[in-house]
Order: sequence, then C-alpha cells, then structure tokens
Amino acid sequence: MTTELDLLKGQLEAVKKQLAEALAVNQMMGAELTARAQPTLGEVSDALTAFANAAEQGNPQAKRVLSQLFKEMDRARDAAGKITIVRNAN
Repeated sequence: MTTELDLLKGQLEAVKKQLAEALAVNQMMGAELTARAQPTLGEVSDALTAFANAAEQGNPQAKRVLSQLFKEMDRARDAAGKITIVRNAN
C-alpha cells in the first residue's frame, strides 16, 4: 500500500525533474541570447550615443526615449535583485 508520504515523494521527484528541464532550457536561451547580442552591442552603444547627443542638444523625442529606457532598466535591475540565480557548482 502506497502511503501519502510515498505519493508526496513521487510528486517532489516530478517537480524536481520539471525544474531541471526548465533550468536547462533557460540556460540554452541565455546562451543563445548572449551569442545573438554580441554583434549588436556596438550598434546599441552607437544608438545610445546618438540619443544622448540629441538629448543634450534639447531634442524632446530623444529625451523621452532615454527617459523610458532608463525607467525600464531600473525596473529590470529591481526585478533581477528579487531572483536567485543558481549556478552549477561543478
């Protein structure tokens, strides 16, 4: 006869397997995003420089774009501070 504890152990093992699979997918996605972002980092830097220059010259659209960008970056930084990143101990 299977006890409630045995059922819970089975459920825990299933959840652990799902988490391991999700972690593997997330690691693959992170690697893919990093690989795809590398060539565009220079372009992003150039675009930010252009917006900064335009904002310094009083361009209201550039000021709005930079303001929104920094608000979203602050939200992302705040969200990142609320997660725990588990690294492989190997």
